Parts: sequence; C-alpha cells; structure tokens
Amino acid sequence: MDGYLERLDEAVQRQGHAMNAYFQRVNYVPPPYHGTFFGQVYGDEDEEDGSYAPSSSPDEEEFDDAVDGDEMDVDDDDEETEDED
Repeated sequence: MDGYLERLDEAVQRQGHAMNAYFQRVNYVPPPYHGTFFGQVYGDEDEEDGSYAPSSSPDEEEFDDAVDGDEMDVDDDDEETEDED
C-alpha cells in the first residue's frame, strides 16, 4: 500500500506541473499581438483608424424615437412638465 501511495503522489504532482505549464501557455500572448484582440486595436489607438468593429447600437436619435411614448421613459415626463409651464 505504501508503494501505491508514493506512485499516486508522484502522478498527482506530475499532473499538477503539466496543468500549470498548460495554463501558463494559455495566458501567453506573443509580443506583436499584445495590444490586439481579433485584429482590433485597444489602448492608445484612435477609434477612427478602422480597427474597431462597427457598433450595433442605434444612434441616440433612433433610440429616442423608439422609446417615445413608453411609460418607463423618463425623458417623456420631463417634456410633459416643460409643456405645462
């Protein structure tokens, strides 16, 4: 039984070292790609350089038009009080 436990301990330690090495490599990013993710540049770069994906969010005017008349729209309440004055 003693030999079995020693072999089991060695196997577990080997597996632990293998897992540590695996996860260290998973988090490794080669130097030329540090500031990018799927070709998009983050950080000091300007948004206008075309490296950012286009936004799927509607423009502010389109959004306001879509929610006008909604009971939960706070801006409608403000507009009503301004109209009453």
